[in-house]
Amino acid sequence: MGDKALYIDTTGLSLNLSVAIDGKVMLEESNRQHKVPHSRNLLLEIDALLAKAQWSLSALDYLVVLVGPGSYTGLRIGLAATKAFALVFNRSIVPINTLEAVACYHLTKNSPLLVPCLVARSQEVYAAAFGPHASIDCLEPHFSQVIEIDELPKLLERWPEVLTFGSGALLHEKFLAKNSNIKVLPSEEIGHEPHLPSVLCLAHGRYQAGLFMNAKALSAYYLRGPSLKTK
Repeated sequence: MGDKALYIDTTGLSLNLSVAIDGKVMLEESNRQHKVPHSRNLLLEIDALLAKAQWSLSALDYLVVLVGPGSYTGLRIGLAATKAFALVFNRSIVPINTLEAVACYHLTKNSPLLVPCLVARSQEVYAAAFGPHASIDCLEPHFSQVIEIDELPKLLERWPEVLTFGSGALLHEKFLAKNSNIKVLPSEEIGHEPHLPSVLCLAHGRYQAGLFMNAKALSAYYLRGPSLKTK
């Protein structure tokens, strides 16, 4: 019947879940009750989603989880649940970092340099650069780091055409748009958040290529320690 997967994203305020077969979305659930912590909702929502699909956890072939950057507390909850499921049912895990997850929707053979840019703290953003002409089979960043927004254009000045998107790009749109080589994706367009079909396609490709891990190897992709303060 194909490779069955459960997708877990607890990196932000919303809890996002999905089940997929061969990288194609079958069902999805997004809980935007921001006042309800993921620790209270996650297992209940997973049970409900699997019940709708008429699947059990033991029927899964692998797990897909966003590993950050994102909410420190949210990441710990999502990764702990993923590890537990993988250990109990002896399943593989395909980790996807949030910057990859936002970027993969924009991948085309003619794409410019792609720069997902997510809000971090104060005037900082999480940013990475893919391409130009990056593909889903070769998604290696030129850089992936936390950076002051004032410094980002300097890092990008050697590329003549840059497309940036994500919560950080929208927050700092006016500043970034002052640079002639940088285009900010309009707010009304798709692609500022992880695009589920694209992420699951990426994850399934990695699973088939053997690019997965076990529970013991899984860790968060913070880009920096949770207690580090901006100077």
